[in-house]
Amino acid sequence: MLLPKGLTLSRAAFSNVFHNRLYAGSIVIKADKAEAEVMVKGVHEGLVSEELFDKVQSVAKGEKESHGKPKTAKEELPLRGFLECPICGGNLTGSASRSRNGVKHFYYHCQKGCPTRFRSDAANDAFDEWLATVSLKPEHTENYIQLFESMFMKDDEARKKELERIKSEIAKTEDSLVKLGRLYVEGKVDDTDYENLKSSYKDEIAKLRLEKEEHDIDVSETIKGMEFAFSVLSNLQNLWRELDLEGKRILIGSIVNGKLIFDGSEYRTKPEGLFIKEMAAIADSHSCSVARTRIELVSHP
Repeated sequence: MLLPKGLTLSRAAFSNVFHNRLYAGSIVIKADKAEAEVMVKGVHEGLVSEELFDKVQSVAKGEKESHGKPKTAKEELPLRGFLECPICGGNLTGSASRSRNGVKHFYYHCQKGCPTRFRSDAANDAFDEWLATVSLKPEHTENYIQLFESMFMKDDEARKKELERIKSEIAKTEDSLVKLGRLYVEGKVDDTDYENLKSSYKDEIAKLRLEKEEHDIDVSETIKGMEFAFSVLSNLQNLWRELDLEGKRILIGSIVNGKLIFDGSEYRTKPEGLFIKEMAAIADSHSCSVARTRIELVSHP
């Protein structure tokens, strides 16, 4: 059950959401007696890019990027790499400079002669406030969860039947592969036919195993994950304030597609640049008896 006035969320729990490659649109098919473990591209669209997913794993493992000069992460510059210049469209970087009295100030700034330059503390504070404006309304969160739960459960019986059919097809195809091997040993199939048929059977098994993984879903775990996701999306500002630098960067990458644009006072994203709005659009396209209310973002005058 979600907490109505906030969320107690450990950094480890938040990070664990991004340790499943399913979020990047891929599926790991576990090894069995016939095939080794393999990772394949799923038919579903990933919530994060493969690049972002791999970067998150590298950060979690304490690895450094193998290309270019290593960048030292700064607590004062959590948005470095996520900002687009409002003037030229280039990527903003971040750095520090010292005033005449020796005080160090951090800035996000453009490159190659472009004059765009913002104090990092002002940009960070504005981002904190922006998160409050794009969070889901917490008073509607339970309705959202029920809506998506209904969507998941709607075709569950059909999914289970299809899963059983796929399992049966896998068993039949594996049996055919075994029989082919016996015929080959007995000299009843020549080398060319054996290799062609074996390759065909293995391709079919691989395709069926992928379909099996796509349909072999624990709906209860999926719903738990959705509850967690909505908890995060209705508490973005509070979560941002609690996370360390690594967690903040993971959070940005998980809710924003592409770059953020800061004009010196306000933030905006490009069309379809906010994952929360995409979730709202999905919910708006499905009717549900338990939740007729449109998914709404928190808005402030």
